[in-house]
Amino acid sequence: YYSRAQYTLTLNKGTGIATVTGAGTYYYGATATISATVSSGYTWSKWSDDNTTMTNRTITIKGDKTLTANATAIDYTVTVNKGTGISSATSDKAKANVGNTVKLTAAASTGYHFVGWYKGSSTTAESTANPYTFTMPAGNVSYTAKAEPNTDTAYKVEHYYMNTSGSYPTTANATDNLTGTTGATLTLANLKKASPGDGLSYKEGKVGTSVVTTTTIAADGSTVIKLYYSRAQYTLTINKGTGIATVTGAGTYYYGQEIAVTATAKTGYTFANW
Repeated sequence: YYSRAQYTLTLNKGTGIATVTGAGTYYYGATATISATVSSGYTWSKWSDDNTTMTNRTITIKGDKTLTANATAIDYTVTVNKGTGISSATSDKAKANVGNTVKLTAAASTGYHFVGWYKGSSTTAESTANPYTFTMPAGNVSYTAKAEPNTDTAYKVEHYYMNTSGSYPTTANATDNLTGTTGATLTLANLKKASPGDGLSYKEGKVGTSVVTTTTIAADGSTVIKLYYSRAQYTLTINKGTGIATVTGAGTYYYGQEIAVTATAKTGYTFANW
C-alpha cells in the first residue's frame, strides 16, 4: 500500500473581501474549488496569483498553497450644495471610498445662521454640526448646507418733521434703531410715529432717494428708512374794521409759524384793537 501526501490550502481575505471558501487539507492531485465574495463598496480584483476567477475556481493540489483574494475600493462621488443663505459649502474629498472619513464645512452669509446638513432630498437635517464628519457609505452622496435668516438684523427708521418754513431738516428729528428678520418685508406706514406732534401727519417714506411703501430688511443691517411728516397749513384772514385804512399779514401759513400782522388807521381815527 502506498499513501498519498496531504497538503494545506490556505485562503486569506484581502481588503474588501467579505468571505472566502474552499480552504482546507487535500490529497495530492485532488481538485479544490474556491470562491470569494466582495464587501459592499468594492469590486472584485483577483487572487494573489493573478487569477481573476472569483467564484468556483478549481485548483489541482500539488503542495501547500496560500492564496489571498483581493478587491478594489469603488470611488464614490461627494456632492455639496449651497442652500439659501449659505456663502460657501465644501468637502475635503470630491471622491471617497466606503469607510473613508469625509469632512463637510459651510459658512453662512451675512444675516443668516447655519442650521444643518441635509442629505439628498431629506427635509430633516442629518447633522447640525459644522464642520460635519461622516463615514462614507457604499454609494454616491449629496449634501446641502442650509441656513435660516437671523431674527435680530438691525435696521434704522429716521423721522423727518417739516419745519414751519415748509422744508425738511437734513438731520432726523427722531431715530428708531430696530431689529427684525433678514429679508422680511416692512410696510413703511406701520413704522410711523403715532403722535409725531401737533400739526404733523405722516406723508411718505423713502429708502435711498425713492419713495416706497414697502421694503425688506437687508442682511448686512444697512437698511435705513426715512419717514417724512408734513405740517398742516392754515389760512389767516385779516379784515379791515371801521376806520382802518390797511392791514397786512394775511395768507396761508404752516402750523406753529409766527406771523407779523399790521394795521394802519385812517385819518381821524386811532387804532383800538384787533
